[in-house]
Amino acid sequence: MIDPLLSRYQWYFRHSDDDHDVLDIGDRSIACTNVRRALPMLDVEVVAELSAENLYDQSLKDAVKAFQTKYRHRVADGLVGPGTRALLVSELFHRYPVQIFARLKRPEM
Repeated sequence: MIDPLLSRYQWYFRHSDDDHDVLDIGDRSIACTNVRRALPMLDVEVVAELSAENLYDQSLKDAVKAFQTKYRHRVADGLVGPGTRALLVSELFHRYPVQIFARLKRPEM
């Protein structure tokens, strides 16, 4: 059974399009911005490129892969799917109070 709290906050890292379950290169979304902001909170550096903050580019994919490896995710592919979203939320909750999500952008409805 999925923890309702984890499920609720995973929306911060999910594309607003329901048919778009995995973030990958070329995607533009507030979710990309939130991943870009959350990784440094978990001691994973995101190398800045000149691209837009809301774009999932190669540097963000590399940082997600580093996150997945560091936190021993079962798949280290650099994509943000359901498992990586759950891991992001879980690790943020392990380090910070729930108010940490106020630093992220509210997901699109």
